[in-house]
Amino acid sequence: MVVGYIALRYTPYGRHVYAAGGNPEAARLNGLRVDRILTSVYAIMGFLAGLAGFIQSARLSSAEATAGLGFELTVIASVVIGGTSLMGGIGGIAGTVVGTLLIGVLLNGLVIMNVNPYYQQIIIGVIIVLAVGFDAYAKSRRGRQ
Repeated sequence: MVVGYIALRYTPYGRHVYAAGGNPEAARLNGLRVDRILTSVYAIMGFLAGLAGFIQSARLSSAEATAGLGFELTVIASVVIGGTSLMGGIGGIAGTVVGTLLIGVLLNGLVIMNVNPYYQQIIIGVIIVLAVGFDAYAKSRRGRQ
């Protein structure tokens, strides 16, 4: 997390990633190799996903293909709650950490309250819809100013 934060915040590569994510055409017109930037980001994310799978299999003492099923909704909710735009170009690691903590507390609270796991998924889905709606609203407000 710290390495990613420093790389995105303080290096030219991080600025290029934000530029390519926010407006790929403008980044391309400014001389950035958007295809290489996106390929490098996908490669880094693939490596980190593999590392997470390795850690999860070590934690469970088994390597089952369905062990992480359902985590994708929690991850998306954490990132969106943390302020990252699904449209690209806005967000950061610090916000994602805050979003992850909030979703973790919410899920723990739902487990402690003995809420059915299916309802937990519905609640997370509603949170994502609300966060995306708020993001779209905020983006339209920024466009008017």
